[in-house]
Amino acid sequence: EKIIAKCNPDRYESYETATDWAGWLQEEYPIISQPTDGFSLRSTEDNSMTLVHAHGVFVYLNFLDNIRYFNEMIRVTKTNCTIIFDCYTEDCMTQEILDKWLKSKHNFPMVLPNDYIVQYYKKNNYKLKGLNQN
Repeated sequence: EKIIAKCNPDRYESYETATDWAGWLQEEYPIISQPTDGFSLRSTEDNSMTLVHAHGVFVYLNFLDNIRYFNEMIRVTKTNCTIIFDCYTEDCMTQEILDKWLKSKHNFPMVLPNDYIVQYYKKNNYKLKGLNQN
C-alpha cells in the first residue's frame, strides 16, 4: 500500500508464496500475482523493473535461496535502479537480541554474512545503505 502510494508504479508484480494471501493482494491492489517457486522471479523479464523490494523474506530463507533471489533481483532491475530488502546479519545478533531469540519460541532467523552481502552487491555495481560497510 505504501509503495503504491509513494511510487505509483505502472506495473507491480508480487511473488507471494501463500496463495490465499497472493489472491487477496491481487484483489485488493493493482498488482500481478506471479507464480512462485521459492527461489526465482522467473515470470519477470530481464532489466524490466525500476524497484524491487522484499520484506520479511530473507530472514527465513537459507543462504543459497537468498543468493538465488539476490541474483534474480539484479537480473530483473534496470541499471541504476533500487533494490530494497531486510535481513539479519551478524551485526544484528547482539548478545541482548540473541538472548531474546533464545527465550522465544521462534527458530526461523537466518543470519547472513554482512561482508558477503556488501561485496556481492558492490561487485554488481549497486550502492548500499544500511549495512556495515567497513
